[in-house]
Amino acid sequence: MSRKAMLNAITEIDNNVNMDIYTNEVREIVKELPPVTPIHKVGYWDKTGGSFRCSECMHMPEFRDIRTLKYCSNCGTEMKGAENG
Repeated sequence: MSRKAMLNAITEIDNNVNMDIYTNEVREIVKELPPVTPIHKVGYWDKTGGSFRCSECMHMPEFRDIRTLKYCSNCGTEMKGAENG
């Protein structure tokens, strides 16, 4: 999420809840955060026993048909097929 999107979300919360004291402090914290450059990760589904897990975070999704999962639901890594399976 970009800094601008985060500040917009805080403003939206403030408009709905009217918690100006807290949201102003949060805005200042967000403004001071260093910029982050996103890294595009590409992984694969690794078959272990009868299950598959993400090659990046080792998460095992509950969803059984991994062919339809294009991203890991845990870490967001883009999936490119399966190993050992």
